[in-house]
Amino acid sequence: MTDAWFENVIESDGIDGEGCRRSEAMTLKLYLRDEISIDQASQQLALPTETCALPGDPLIYLWGVLQDAMVELPHSAQKITPLLLQLQKRPDVRLREEQRTDALSDKQWTLWNDLPGFANMWYDMHWWYYGSQWRVDKLRFENQDAVVNIPRIAVADALLSVSGILGERAKAEGLARLAHTLEDEDAVLRVEILILREWLLNAGDMLFGMCRDGFQHDLLDNSVELEKKSVGKPRRELWKEDSDASLPRWQFWKQRLGNIEQDMELEDDVRVAARVCLEVMGQY
Repeated sequence: MTDAWFENVIESDGIDGEGCRRSEAMTLKLYLRDEISIDQASQQLALPTETCALPGDPLIYLWGVLQDAMVELPHSAQKITPLLLQLQKRPDVRLREEQRTDALSDKQWTLWNDLPGFANMWYDMHWWYYGSQWRVDKLRFENQDAVVNIPRIAVADALLSVSGILGERAKAEGLARLAHTLEDEDAVLRVEILILREWLLNAGDMLFGMCRDGFQHDLLDNSVELEKKSVGKPRRELWKEDSDASLPRWQFWKQRLGNIEQDMELEDDVRVAARVCLEVMGQY
């Protein structure tokens, strides 16, 4: 976590300069280094936006630096997620009509309680991750540099989902990852098993609870339902039962992970990650 990273995210000079305010970058640096409290950080981040004439535009840049930090600075997601929740608790500022621009253009959004635009920006920035582009462009993701940030995105994705910041649909994403990887013969395990590891480490309680409670969502469709909705080869062909999350499905995923861990033809990193996943799932 070098000083240079924080300097690079500060808005550049000129009319088209992009980036966050210097004060925001410095506040984030102090908070991530445990030099100020979460209360101090939330107040110092909020005040410049609360008091400016048009808060919608700088709000987008604030979300941007927080999201970049969650992925690019190791272990930052664990601290930024509660910081976002702290911002949500701030008293909302009454906005005039002319202030409703950019992130605040939707009249139903408040300045802090809704974290306006945060979830949309997150999904837009990581569309390729949600679309599992490593299955489409396999050559590109054979390069380790293209893979290095994927587990970090998964950590943030899991933490933001558990917190509710990304909305209800996001809570199904972790279960969908398990199904997509462990029920599909086309899974790119060297990438996808790393995502499962981070989801289970950071959201295992939630995922197991959803299976125990019979959670339902179209993201969990089995091969039969997926075949009805799409053209081409069915997916998730290894799972033959209902589309609901369930304890039998949880057990099936554990069995598949056990097979992966024992497969000596796979890379060591894949097998080790599978073992970690099994250890977490074995706690429930």
